[in-house]
Amino acid sequence: MSTTIILGEPEVRCASRLKSGETYFIVYVSHVLDHTRRRISVLPNPFSAPDLAGYELVSTQMRHRFDLGLDEGGYQ
Repeated sequence: MSTTIILGEPEVRCASRLKSGETYFIVYVSHVLDHTRRRISVLPNPFSAPDLAGYELVSTQMRHRFDLGLDEGGYQ
């Protein structure tokens, strides 16, 4: 079964910039509201796992900020 997770900006920053001795992992809880089917899986850090260790990159969204040098009225 394939499942998708999304790491937000804080998670990406934390997972990709670990200091020596720090560990990052993902705890995935499936069927969280159904105690009979609930499963807890500990996933490796996708930024430190060799070759993404079973992860498949689904999207490479990027968000950028830029300044056109215009004032609030749209004039330079």
